[in-house]
Amino acid sequence: MSTDNSLREHLLYLLQGGGAHVDFESVVKDFPLEIINLKAEHVPYTPWHVLEHM
Repeated sequence: MSTDNSLREHLLYLLQGGGAHVDFESVVKDFPLEIINLKAEHVPYTPWHVLEHM
């Protein structure tokens, strides 16, 4: 298998949730919307910032 094909297959694996400890839907499913723009102490980002970055 060429390096290019191997890289493509691995990228598809990652984009489909492979290798993740928790899938995206499980993380955001019950997230409380009232805190989406609040920063935790000593953390410069809000949950919304992290989501936008992803």
